[in-house]
Amino acid sequence: MSGTERRGLWWALGAAVVSALLFAPLPLMPVLSCLAAVSPLPLIIQRLRRGLGSALLSALLAAALVGWAFWPGLALGFLLFVLT
Repeated sequence: MSGTERRGLWWALGAAVVSALLFAPLPLMPVLSCLAAVSPLPLIIQRLRRGLGSALLSALLAAALVGWAFWPGLALGFLLFVLT
């Protein structure tokens, strides 16, 4: 794996973590739903900079993080929210 491919994976992981962290307060404090509203932005930036495959990888990683931190149903809700 070349250096640029590794950097691309780190960008995908970073976008996933930021997106999951922006979505995470929603089940705990619904008042902070404005953060959840901007949670797709790191994935959109990832799509524009790195391509569709990297953005899908980021979305799946973010859903896995949300599902791991809370419950799997919320991960499905996150995917539906982000991908629509």
